[in-house]
Amino acid sequence: MNKNSNLIDDRLFDKETADTFIRNDWEVINEGVARTKEETAILPSGKKIIQLSTKRPLYDKQGHI
Repeated sequence: MNKNSNLIDDRLFDKETADTFIRNDWEVINEGVARTKEETAILPSGKKIIQLSTKRPLYDKQGHI
């Protein structure tokens, strides 16, 4: 995964929310295990939500993340 893959989070959410999502993504990538976490997000409308997010690494045919 390259750094550009996180640009969508940067465009959709405030910096704190985007940074949290990106940090959680990289934890899954670096550790190679699935994680379920409660994530708080501030939507573009300003509304605060709490979501349960499950992230897992995706592997290609060669077994690389």
